[in-house]
Amino acid sequence: HVVTDLISNISPNVFMLQENWLTPANLNQFEKMFPEYLAIGISAMEKAVENGPIRGRPYGGVTTLIKSDLARYVVTIATSERYVILRLCDTILLNLYLPCVGTTNRLLIVEDILCELDSYLENLTNVNIIVGGDLNTDLSTADASAVLVRNFMCRHNLRRCDELVGKSYQFTYVNESLGHRSCIDYLLVSDASKLIDYCVIEPEINLSDHLPIMAEHLFKIPAVSHTQLPA
Repeated sequence: HVVTDLISNISPNVFMLQENWLTPANLNQFEKMFPEYLAIGISAMEKAVENGPIRGRPYGGVTTLIKSDLARYVVTIATSERYVILRLCDTILLNLYLPCVGTTNRLLIVEDILCELDSYLENLTNVNIIVGGDLNTDLSTADASAVLVRNFMCRHNLRRCDELVGKSYQFTYVNESLGHRSCIDYLLVSDASKLIDYCVIEPEINLSDHLPIMAEHLFKIPAVSHTQLPA
Protein backbone atom coordinates (compact mmCIF):
# COMPACT_ATOMS: atom_id res chain seq x y z
CA HIS A 1 0.00 0.00 0.00
CA VAL A 2 2.82 2.40 0.83
CA VAL A 3 4.56 1.81 -2.51
CA THR A 4 1.29 2.28 -4.39
CA ASP A 5 0.61 5.56 -2.57
CA LEU A 6 4.14 6.85 -3.19
CA ILE A 7 3.81 6.04 -6.90
CA SER A 8 0.52 7.96 -7.04
CA ASN A 9 1.70 10.97 -5.05
CA ILE A 10 5.43 11.28 -5.82
CA SER A 11 6.27 8.78 -8.58
CA PRO A 12 9.91 8.12 -7.59
CA ASN A 13 12.31 6.91 -10.26
CA VAL A 14 13.74 4.22 -7.96
CA PHE A 15 12.49 2.14 -5.04
CA MET A 16 14.87 0.09 -2.87
CA LEU A 17 12.76 -2.49 -1.06
CA GLN A 18 13.93 -4.91 1.63
CA GLU A 19 12.28 -7.99 3.16
CA ASN A 20 9.87 -8.68 0.33
CA TRP A 21 9.14 -12.11 1.88
CA LEU A 22 8.33 -13.61 -1.51
CA THR A 23 9.07 -17.12 -2.75
CA PRO A 24 10.66 -17.46 -6.22
CA ALA A 25 7.27 -18.32 -7.72
CA ASN A 26 5.73 -15.10 -6.37
CA LEU A 27 8.36 -12.57 -7.43
CA ASN A 28 6.20 -11.71 -10.45
CA GLN A 29 3.83 -9.96 -8.03
CA PHE A 30 5.96 -6.83 -8.42
CA GLU A 31 5.30 -6.72 -12.16
CA LYS A 32 1.59 -7.28 -11.60
CA MET A 33 1.27 -4.65 -8.87
CA PHE A 34 3.59 -2.04 -10.39
CA PRO A 35 3.58 -2.50 -14.19
CA GLU A 36 5.20 0.91 -14.74
CA TYR A 37 8.37 -0.30 -13.01
CA LEU A 38 11.08 -2.84 -13.80
CA ALA A 39 11.68 -5.15 -10.80
CA ILE A 40 15.19 -6.53 -10.20
CA GLY A 41 15.96 -8.94 -7.36
CA ILE A 42 15.79 -12.53 -6.20
CA SER A 43 13.95 -14.40 -3.48
CA ALA A 44 15.61 -15.19 -0.15
CA MET A 45 13.35 -18.21 0.33
CA GLU A 46 14.58 -20.59 -2.37
CA LYS A 47 16.29 -22.96 0.09
CA ALA A 48 13.33 -22.84 2.47
CA VAL A 49 10.96 -23.79 -0.36
CA GLU A 50 13.25 -26.64 -1.44
CA ASN A 51 13.21 -28.06 2.09
CA GLY A 52 9.45 -28.55 2.09
CA PRO A 53 6.41 -26.72 3.53
CA ILE A 54 7.25 -23.28 4.92
CA ARG A 55 6.52 -22.79 8.60
CA GLY A 56 6.64 -19.63 10.67
CA ARG A 57 7.30 -16.11 9.52
CA PRO A 58 8.70 -15.59 6.01
CA TYR A 59 11.88 -13.57 5.72
CA GLY A 60 14.37 -11.65 3.62
CA GLY A 61 14.65 -10.70 -0.01
CA VAL A 62 15.57 -7.37 -1.64
CA THR A 63 14.11 -5.89 -4.81
CA THR A 64 14.86 -2.67 -6.64
CA LEU A 65 12.15 -1.05 -8.75
CA ILE A 66 13.21 1.22 -11.62
CA LYS A 67 10.81 3.25 -13.74
CA SER A 68 10.28 1.46 -17.04
CA ASP A 69 11.30 4.47 -19.15
CA LEU A 70 14.76 4.29 -17.48
CA ALA A 71 15.17 0.54 -18.08
CA ARG A 72 17.31 1.10 -21.19
CA TYR A 73 19.95 2.78 -19.00
CA VAL A 74 20.07 0.04 -16.34
CA VAL A 75 22.81 -2.57 -16.07
CA THR A 76 22.52 -5.29 -13.43
CA ILE A 77 25.86 -5.82 -11.70
CA ALA A 78 24.90 -8.30 -8.98
CA THR A 79 21.89 -9.77 -7.20
CA SER A 80 21.83 -11.76 -3.97
CA GLU A 81 19.48 -12.48 -1.10
CA ARG A 82 20.79 -9.42 0.75
CA TYR A 83 21.75 -6.93 -1.94
CA VAL A 84 21.08 -5.76 -5.47
CA ILE A 85 23.67 -3.67 -7.32
CA LEU A 86 22.62 -1.77 -10.45
CA ARG A 87 24.18 0.87 -12.63
CA LEU A 88 21.83 3.61 -13.76
CA CYS A 89 23.68 5.92 -16.14
CA ASP A 90 26.50 7.45 -14.06
CA THR A 91 25.16 6.16 -10.74
CA ILE A 92 25.57 2.88 -8.86
CA LEU A 93 22.46 1.90 -6.90
CA LEU A 94 23.15 -0.51 -4.05
CA ASN A 95 20.08 -1.88 -2.28
CA LEU A 96 21.23 -3.51 0.98
CA TYR A 97 19.70 -5.56 3.79
CA LEU A 98 21.99 -6.52 6.68
CA PRO A 99 21.19 -9.10 9.39
CA CYS A 100 19.51 -8.00 12.60
CA VAL A 101 20.61 -8.46 16.21
CA GLY A 102 20.17 -12.08 17.25
CA THR A 103 21.03 -13.53 13.85
CA THR A 104 23.43 -16.47 14.16
CA ASN A 105 26.97 -15.42 13.14
CA ARG A 106 25.68 -11.92 12.48
CA LEU A 107 29.07 -10.18 12.38
CA LEU A 108 30.58 -12.82 10.11
CA ILE A 109 27.66 -12.38 7.72
CA VAL A 110 28.06 -8.59 7.75
CA GLU A 111 31.81 -8.90 7.12
CA ASP A 112 31.24 -11.32 4.23
CA ILE A 113 28.59 -9.10 2.62
CA LEU A 114 30.70 -5.95 2.87
CA CYS A 115 33.73 -7.81 1.50
CA GLU A 116 31.65 -8.94 -1.49
CA LEU A 117 30.46 -5.38 -2.04
CA ASP A 118 34.05 -4.12 -1.88
CA SER A 119 35.00 -6.46 -4.71
CA TYR A 120 32.24 -5.05 -6.92
CA LEU A 121 32.72 -1.38 -6.10
CA GLU A 122 36.51 -1.23 -6.25
CA ASN A 123 36.48 -1.97 -9.98
CA LEU A 124 34.02 0.81 -10.81
CA THR A 125 35.34 4.21 -11.88
CA ASN A 126 33.81 7.59 -12.66
CA VAL A 127 30.52 6.74 -10.97
CA ASN A 128 28.46 8.09 -8.11
CA ILE A 129 27.33 5.60 -5.49
CA ILE A 130 24.00 5.54 -3.65
CA VAL A 131 23.49 2.93 -0.95
CA GLY A 132 20.05 2.50 0.55
CA GLY A 133 18.47 -0.02 2.84
CA ASP A 134 17.82 -1.58 6.19
CA LEU A 135 21.25 -1.84 7.84
CA ASN A 136 19.81 -3.12 11.14
CA THR A 137 22.26 -1.06 13.16
CA ASP A 138 22.44 2.50 14.45
CA LEU A 139 25.45 4.00 12.70
CA SER A 140 25.90 6.54 15.50
CA THR A 141 26.73 3.85 18.06
CA ALA A 142 29.71 1.65 18.90
CA ASP A 143 27.82 -1.49 17.86
CA ALA A 144 30.25 -3.87 16.13
CA SER A 145 28.10 -4.05 13.01
CA ALA A 146 27.91 -0.23 12.88
CA VAL A 147 31.72 -0.06 13.05
CA LEU A 148 32.01 -2.44 10.09
CA VAL A 149 29.56 -0.35 8.07
CA ARG A 150 31.34 2.92 8.93
CA ASN A 151 34.63 1.39 7.80
CA PHE A 152 32.94 0.37 4.54
CA MET A 153 31.68 3.95 4.16
CA CYS A 154 35.20 5.30 4.61
CA ARG A 155 36.59 2.96 1.96
CA HIS A 156 34.09 4.24 -0.60
CA ASN A 157 33.77 7.88 0.53
CA LEU A 158 30.13 7.48 1.50
CA ARG A 159 28.23 9.96 3.64
CA ARG A 160 24.87 9.76 5.37
CA CYS A 161 22.08 11.74 3.71
CA ASP A 162 20.41 12.43 7.06
CA GLU A 163 23.57 14.13 8.34
CA LEU A 164 24.16 16.05 5.12
CA VAL A 165 20.76 17.77 5.37
CA GLY A 166 20.81 18.18 9.15
CA LYS A 167 18.15 15.58 9.92
CA SER A 168 20.23 12.97 11.72
CA TYR A 169 18.69 10.47 14.09
CA GLN A 170 15.11 10.57 12.96
CA PHE A 171 13.45 7.28 13.86
CA THR A 172 13.05 4.93 10.90
CA TYR A 173 11.98 1.85 12.89
CA VAL A 174 8.96 2.22 15.15
CA ASN A 175 7.25 -0.69 16.92
CA GLU A 176 4.61 0.78 19.20
CA SER A 177 3.55 -2.55 20.72
CA LEU A 178 7.11 -3.32 21.84
CA GLY A 179 7.96 0.28 22.63
CA HIS A 180 10.98 0.17 20.30
CA ARG A 181 12.25 3.10 18.23
CA SER A 182 15.55 3.44 16.45
CA CYS A 183 17.38 4.74 13.38
CA ILE A 184 18.51 1.72 11.35
CA ASP A 185 17.53 2.58 7.75
CA TYR A 186 19.86 4.80 5.75
CA LEU A 187 20.67 6.38 2.42
CA LEU A 188 24.38 6.93 1.78
CA VAL A 189 25.91 8.90 -1.10
CA SER A 190 29.42 9.36 -2.47
CA ASP A 191 28.81 12.79 -4.03
CA ALA A 192 27.13 15.14 -1.57
CA SER A 193 26.88 17.88 -4.21
CA LYS A 194 24.27 15.85 -6.09
CA LEU A 195 21.99 15.42 -3.05
CA ILE A 196 19.05 17.83 -3.16
CA ASP A 197 16.94 16.66 -0.23
CA TYR A 198 16.33 13.82 2.22
CA CYS A 199 13.40 13.00 4.49
CA VAL A 200 11.70 10.28 6.55
CA ILE A 201 8.13 9.72 5.35
CA GLU A 202 5.27 8.94 7.73
CA PRO A 203 2.48 7.36 5.63
CA GLU A 204 -1.09 7.52 6.91
CA ILE A 205 -1.44 3.76 6.30
CA ASN A 206 1.70 1.72 6.89
CA LEU A 207 1.60 -2.02 7.65
CA SER A 208 5.36 -2.11 8.24
CA ASP A 209 7.23 -1.16 11.40
CA HIS A 210 9.75 0.69 9.20
CA LEU A 211 9.20 4.20 7.87
CA PRO A 212 10.16 4.89 4.25
CA ILE A 213 13.12 7.20 3.70
CA MET A 214 13.57 9.22 0.53
CA ALA A 215 16.32 11.24 -1.12
CA GLU A 216 16.21 13.51 -4.13
CA HIS A 217 19.45 13.01 -6.02
CA LEU A 218 20.74 14.11 -9.43
CA PHE A 219 21.91 11.64 -12.07
CA LYS A 220 22.85 12.21 -15.67
CA ILE A 221 20.93 10.60 -18.53
CA PRO A 222 23.00 10.24 -21.75
CA ALA A 223 22.02 12.57 -24.56
CA VAL A 224 19.95 10.90 -27.27
CA SER A 225 21.78 10.81 -30.58
CA HIS A 226 19.82 11.45 -33.77
CA THR A 227 20.78 10.04 -37.14
CA GLN A 228 20.18 12.24 -40.16
CA LEU A 229 18.40 10.21 -42.80
CA PRO A 230 18.81 11.06 -46.50
CA ALA A 231 15.90 12.90 -48.08
